[in-house]
Amino acid sequence: MTDLATVFGDPQMDELLAESVCITVGVTAHRDLSALDQQSLRAEVRKFLSRLQNDNPDLPMKMLNPLAEGGDRLVAEVALELGVNLVVPLPMPAHEYEAEFADADSVAHFRSLIDLAKVVQLPPVDADGGLTLRDLRKRQYAQLGVFISSHSQILLALWDGLPSDKLGGTASVVHFHINDDMPGYLELQDTAHLLADNENDLVYHIVCPRETYDTSQTPLTGRWLTHSGYHDDKAVPDDYQSVFTNMIAFRHDIHRHRNSIAEVVGELPGSESPHRERDQRTIEWLLDCTDHLAVHYGTQVVSGLRTTYFAAVLMGLCFILYSEFSELSFLLPAFIVLFGLAYLHNRLAESREWHRKYLDYRALAEGLRVQRYWTMAGVEGPSNTAYAYDNILQKQDVELVWIRHVMRNALVHRERPLRRTDEDVEMAIKDWIGSEETGEGQLGYYQRKAAERALQFQRTNRLGTLCLWVGMSTAVALLLIGGGLSDFWFNILLAFMGILPLIAGVREAYAFKKADRELVKQYQFMAQTFARAQKKLADTSDSHARRKILYALGHACLEEHAEWLLMQRERPLEHSGLQT
Repeated sequence: MTDLATVFGDPQMDELLAESVCITVGVTAHRDLSALDQQSLRAEVRKFLSRLQNDNPDLPMKMLNPLAEGGDRLVAEVALELGVNLVVPLPMPAHEYEAEFADADSVAHFRSLIDLAKVVQLPPVDADGGLTLRDLRKRQYAQLGVFISSHSQILLALWDGLPSDKLGGTASVVHFHINDDMPGYLELQDTAHLLADNENDLVYHIVCPRETYDTSQTPLTGRWLTHSGYHDDKAVPDDYQSVFTNMIAFRHDIHRHRNSIAEVVGELPGSESPHRERDQRTIEWLLDCTDHLAVHYGTQVVSGLRTTYFAAVLMGLCFILYSEFSELSFLLPAFIVLFGLAYLHNRLAESREWHRKYLDYRALAEGLRVQRYWTMAGVEGPSNTAYAYDNILQKQDVELVWIRHVMRNALVHRERPLRRTDEDVEMAIKDWIGSEETGEGQLGYYQRKAAERALQFQRTNRLGTLCLWVGMSTAVALLLIGGGLSDFWFNILLAFMGILPLIAGVREAYAFKKADRELVKQYQFMAQTFARAQKKLADTSDSHARRKILYALGHACLEEHAEWLLMQRERPLEHSGLQT
């Protein structure tokens, strides 16, 4: 198996890929662990992380760990020994966080671990009137728990398994990861999709005792926990393993096309670059990679369609001519060979998943495009832990879970809070929306694509009309003068009558497969949407109002792309009529 720990030979690209396409394990744990069982607990954590690494050798691992006293640091030490990249989200500035530690030794331990990690500073929570300092601290830890859960594929919980109403505590974070609500901080009715499937609910629960815990009760064990209950199998449940499988395939594709990708990405920031520049370039780099792959597989899909339907025309031609001129015996094996070639081409497309990858990478690219400009302009949702992945296709397509996980990874390091200027907002508007006059941006793109698709659809209709009238004219000619023609020319005209509707029908089927009629409407609609957004943005100079417009525009893009994706899924290449 290809070792993808280093794929480009460029340390900057390798680091960006490791941050963006990886298994992310979040950690929530008790602080007051029993000293008697810490060695057994350490062994159980090591067993879990090692198994996850061994089962997914082509995916690097990243851990979100706030390094609180107790279980967090125990897990962090094991993770660092196994070479796991450590990311430390801080619920408050480091000096305030350290003030809560027990003594100077604990502070020194924290600093020794954080020196080996990357730090993500979370923004201060909204201080509602009447909140005490204690209540404010609880909300900061609640925000921390929501952040870790929202950006992890797996939540590792060192938890005694007992319920608790402590806001931001281990039980509270586990409850949020499984149920998508945290009473007292983020209520269920406030979540983005109340009835949508919560695909980000995978918990590995290691039952561990507290200092005051009766160790004669539940033994130290680890099990998978989801919304459907506990799973005793040590392997990752199949539905969740498929997420990692698709992420590995994505990494393999980036590796396979690394040379052409390197030609389209711009200069990457070095490790000494400011966080803001690096955060923005991470999203832009991943967008460039994904967009390049989507274009590549889109070309493969169109090529496959053309091959299939061109073969269908030739097969029809062979059949019609053979039925009229049986002496042309070579047409029969030619028919079989054409069918075989088209069939093998379709099987190749199916085995290499051209259609699925085209749709998946296009969906990921569109989500990253929205996130790129939201980040550039400083657009925030209702919660500063909510991003484009919270909405992208969540209600429409459960097969795209892996895409949301890639976006979670890519956005872990995003600057918080987003400090953007009026110039940043203007730059996002210019780059994203563009101009109708210059044809730049998404406005120019949709107008151009709408015109192209309309022309293609018009050509299909004209071809159908032409074939109809030429065929009817041929039939009239046969009726009037057919009796005076030789058998050869009579058969030629009959074959011609059969070929014309065949060509028209195949061209119509090709247009249907490409969804030309529907795409004309969608491209026109999106062009109108961007034009309206451009007008509304031009009518106001208030940055807050402009960010709200960009936020709404992003949601419109994601919703419209969801409709495009569902429409395209109904027209897979492998169902082009040449499959068994």
